[in-house]
Amino acid sequence: MDKSAAYITTAHKDDEKTALHIVAAEGYKSVMKEILLQCPDCWEMVNGQGQNVLHVAMGMEEKDAIEFIKENPWSSHLKKQKDIEGNTPLHLLYLYGDVTSASVRLKYATKKWCNREYEWAFNNKNMTPDDILWSKIQIKYSMRLI
Repeated sequence: MDKSAAYITTAHKDDEKTALHIVAAEGYKSVMKEILLQCPDCWEMVNGQGQNVLHVAMGMEEKDAIEFIKENPWSSHLKKQKDIEGNTPLHLLYLYGDVTSASVRLKYATKKWCNREYEWAFNNKNMTPDDILWSKIQIKYSMRLI
């Protein structure tokens, strides 16, 4: 197996990503495991938006990928990294996806793993992950009243 393939990024500069970003976005836990077994340091790489593999998994709400990342000791610092918009992975988990009960449970469980210190991280729009979640919930329920 050519290990260098794990470090190659896609051609589009604004949307460049590695193989690990691509499989995390799809939730392919077994492929993620194999890539990291062969190239253990590739989890540090960021895509064209400055997002690590945890940003990508959380932004896509890929539960299997999130759980796999959470299980690994190398993931502890990924949760506090910010992308070019100042978002932590927790911001993206709250920003994208629905506010269904299952989705909210995933968000709550992940929030506990991220610790309280990251709960108060502000992005470039001066919003915390909770600010994002509550604004989405307010919008969803205000639409029901119309």
